[in-house]
Amino acid sequence: MTKVIVKYCVSFFLILLPVYGIPGGLSPANPDDPDVQDAARFAVSTVDQRSNSLFSSKLVVVKEAKTQVVAGTNYYLKLQLVETNCRKNAPTNSACRPAPDKVVQECDVVVYDRPWDKHRELTSVKCSPVSDNSVRQRRRVMVGGLTPADPNDANVKEAA
Repeated sequence: MTKVIVKYCVSFFLILLPVYGIPGGLSPANPDDPDVQDAARFAVSTVDQRSNSLFSSKLVVVKEAKTQVVAGTNYYLKLQLVETNCRKNAPTNSACRPAPDKVVQECDVVVYDRPWDKHRELTSVKCSPVSDNSVRQRRRVMVGGLTPADPNDANVKEAA
């Protein structure tokens, strides 16, 4: 009888494992999930407060999200941020646009959230420039090589 119960419990666990994940393990999360987006906004706000920049940062995209159930939830997020043209001390405004000369940063962050006691903290941040490192893409020009030009450009018309 004991063997039957053990087999039943093991089978039940193996069936639920793919659905719920390993307890305490990382589980993939939808980057568009409202809780993930809320954690991402919190992370951007906290990174912004800690930075020495005069300008605020804006979330470009949540590239990847994972969650871990602990005594609360850890959100492991891969975010892309860019500095805007809005000062930090100015009222928040949706009209803030990415500054054209600023580099997109990719940040791996961990947000720890305990909603029942309204505790949330950014426990880990690591940011680095994205390899395609500009919001405004720059053309790559080879010296002496051909470069596309707009036929309506004044300099092109003058040269013709």
